[in-house]
Amino acid sequence: MLEIATKTIAPGVDMPVISIECDNGGPKDEVKETVKNWLEQGGKGIDTGLSVHNILSGVVKDAITESGVDRKDIFLTMKIPFCIPDKVIERLDMDLNDLGTDYVDLLLLDHSHENGKGNCTLAWTEIENIYLNTNKARAIGVQNFNMKQLEQIFLDNQVTPHLIQLGLNLFTRHHFEEGEFLEDKNITLQSYS
Repeated sequence: MLEIATKTIAPGVDMPVISIECDNGGPKDEVKETVKNWLEQGGKGIDTGLSVHNILSGVVKDAITESGVDRKDIFLTMKIPFCIPDKVIERLDMDLNDLGTDYVDLLLLDHSHENGKGNCTLAWTEIENIYLNTNKARAIGVQNFNMKQLEQIFLDNQVTPHLIQLGLNLFTRHHFEEGEFLEDKNITLQSYS
């Protein structure tokens, strides 16, 4: 069985330092088998990516059910794309329904698909409201935000993001001093590649 360390990202929220992402565009049966095997081997972290609704409808839910692992022992990450404030709650509720759960452990606002049509500051306010006023997200954060975008959500926020997820590998580079800035704000950095 896998023994994966955890990191506290918010009060009472310990995140596995290694997770798998399900948004790989592969056939549903392969995604289901991968998630089920991950859980059966002791993996706990599942990042559902951006495409739970429609593309992976029911697949992750079925894998969790078939694995026999209790939901409380799984760390689910979900992403809300596009930064469209009036779609945040609707998208969250659709994805929660598809996952067969009433909460996620980490809810991320994804900037990479914003394309200038959304408003990430207002969308972040919706994410904060979910965190503060419902039991649908145990921790909140952002994905693919740069320094300028992070500063915008800090102008009028109630909750500092608990985590930022960035693509960090040999071919990408972010143009701010992540370490010092994130440490000062007590924000956990999580990478994907």
